[in-house]
Amino acid sequence: MQYKFTVSEIRQGASGGSTVVKYLAELVTFSGDGRVTVRVLNTIPVTATACLLEAACEFVRLGAQDVLREYQLDGELILSDVLIHDVDCHPLRFRSATAAAIRELLVSQ
Repeated sequence: MQYKFTVSEIRQGASGGSTVVKYLAELVTFSGDGRVTVRVLNTIPVTATACLLEAACEFVRLGAQDVLREYQLDGELILSDVLIHDVDCHPLRFRSATAAAIRELLVSQ
C-alpha cells in the first residue's frame, strides 16, 4: 500500500521545552518483518546540520519500524521538506511523532 502524510509537532515557547518535528512523507508498505528504509529528498533549511538530519532520519526509521513490525510490514519512507531547526530539533521526538502518524494511518484503513 502507498500512503502520503504530514508529520507536524511544533511546540515552541519560552519555557525551554521547545521541539520542532515537521516533514512530508510517502510510505510504501509490503509484507515483511518491520524493516524500513528512509530517503530524504530535501531539507529546510537546505543547509541543515548534517548530524541533526542523520539522527532525525534514524529516529524516523525506528519509529516506523516500531509500528510496521506490529503489522508484519516492511516499509520505504521518502521524506521531503524535513525541517531541521538548529535549536529546537530533538531527534528523539522524530521517533514518537513518526510512530504516532503511521499508527493512525494503519488503524484508520
